Amino acid sequence: MGMGFELVGLILGGLYVGSQIDKEMKWPGYAVAAAMVIALIGWFIHLIFMMKKFMAELPDDKETYDKEDIDNK
Repeated sequence: MGMGFELVGLILGGLYVGSQIDKEMKWPGYAVAAAMVIALIGWFIHLIFMMKKFMAELPDDKETYDKEDIDNK
């Protein structure tokens, strides 16, 4: 659930920052689009690192089975 809040926060932050840049530069929405894309790319990179960390913490399949479980199969 925390990752969803991260994504919502990034989208809202990108919308705010992009709209402020658009207002200052008098652009028709280019900065909003760029800020959203940059925020999403950053979030996906963060997601990949979190998944790698999670996968490293999982035990190997060989270690999860007891000898008795293997003999019973």
